[in-house]
Amino acid sequence: MCIDESLSYQKLCGCHPDSCNKSANQCVSVSLPIEVSPAATLGEITTSCQGTPTVTCQTDASRNLCVLTVTQQVCLTIPVCYGVNTTAGAAEIACAEDSGCSCGCRR
Repeated sequence: MCIDESLSYQKLCGCHPDSCNKSANQCVSVSLPIEVSPAATLGEITTSCQGTPTVTCQTDASRNLCVLTVTQQVCLTIPVCYGVNTTAGAAEIACAEDSGCSCGCRR
């Protein structure tokens, strides 16, 4: 902590002209932890068919069985809302070192 004797505080604190005026400066560090977590929510998913389906047919080696495969392009619309959740913790204060005594608060 630094004491400055060169400043007059008569107007600020009502000191008498024959009194001793002093001012004290102290740098402090203030910290506030903030928790940030991801948030995402899904809306209602919708689907819509695109174009016409295709059909392929395969016959097995014994020629006793056919396998039909139907393929359809489907468009999925998936609304997603992205964001963050934040929570502030408790603020803390601690005295800091100040080498210049001018409250420059540099480390």
